[in-house]
Amino acid sequence: MRGIHTAVLVQKKMSQDVQLYRINRLKTGACGLMGTKGALSISLLVKGDLLQLINCHLAANQEQSK
Repeated sequence: MRGIHTAVLVQKKMSQDVQLYRINRLKTGACGLMGTKGALSISLLVKGDLLQLINCHLAANQEQSK
């Protein structure tokens, strides 16, 4: 993907309590070949609890069928 950038900032005093668990990304633009649309998911373990951050860029101006 070219258009989604995510930064996770952690205070120095918390850095021992935060662990990277998993990163997933999904490209959905132009038949899945181009990274013009998609999502990024970052899972962190914070003091033993799972925290998931999701950043996505969805298609605009699509009408819902009724």
